[in-house]
Amino acid sequence: MSDPLLPVTVAWQGITLRLPADTDVAATYGNWRSGHLILARDRAALLRVSWERRREVAELEPTLAQAAKRVRRETGCSALPGIEDAGADGGVIRCQGRTAELAVGARRFADATTTVVWRQLMPAPVNALVAMVRAANAVGDDGPTTWQIHGLTCSLPPWWRVEGVQALAGLARGVWFRYPNGRRGADQVLVVRRMACAGRVIGERTLEGWLRTTLHADETATVVSSGDDQVELACARPARSWWRRWRGQFDRRIFTAWRETESDRVTVQEWAGSGEPPECLRHATRAQGSGLFNARSSA
Repeated sequence: MSDPLLPVTVAWQGITLRLPADTDVAATYGNWRSGHLILARDRAALLRVSWERRREVAELEPTLAQAAKRVRRETGCSALPGIEDAGADGGVIRCQGRTAELAVGARRFADATTTVVWRQLMPAPVNALVAMVRAANAVGDDGPTTWQIHGLTCSLPPWWRVEGVQALAGLARGVWFRYPNGRRGADQVLVVRRMACAGRVIGERTLEGWLRTTLHADETATVVSSGDDQVELACARPARSWWRRWRGQFDRRIFTAWRETESDRVTVQEWAGSGEPPECLRHATRAQGSGLFNARSSA
């Protein structure tokens, strides 16, 4: 059951966070292995959340001590005695300065070989930080993963990794690659675009007719399913590699587009690669930002 005091969900790089209202992601850094988020409210940076994945997860107390040491070095606030409990393998330390108090929190996710550290960037209630540490979750390399940031929301099978997310006026775009079993080479790519003003974008054309205008000139499209508000096309074109062309092979792409009449938006899901594509992703409203798309299934 979700905490009503933490209505915002942010899921990024296998880490799921529950946050207070009006909290947004101001910046993202790093990748699946390590990185951090800067969380803000009204353009003021509130919290830094860092993660790191290692074969051996660091113990809680040394992790908190190291985080508190950094706070002291950068702000002059010294750690107070005691660690406040924040759930299984989680804790929070208060750091007191002359005029302000900051806090740091940490949590070990042994099954996911992941350590997450929270650090307040400006004074805030410690109990809110404790609640955030308790409500967090992390998944391992081989687990299904939810991505929810800047209003984009999708759940994908294991080994999908985000390569970039854009959030512009009237357009949101996310790109994921699948690296099966952690291999360096990707075998599938997924691109999702959601555009505003669908009436202007599509015009007088049908959804299928408009989608066909976005294909390559040498691409052959076969209708898998078609309706007033959703269409799916299976496309093939001569392979880019001369070796694959010589063998008579083709590059595959599958497009699924759907139109949302009430919000006047159109979403296009594009998949390319080998093997089986993920299921169709559909729109769902989310608390953090404007909901853009959501997977029907994480299987």
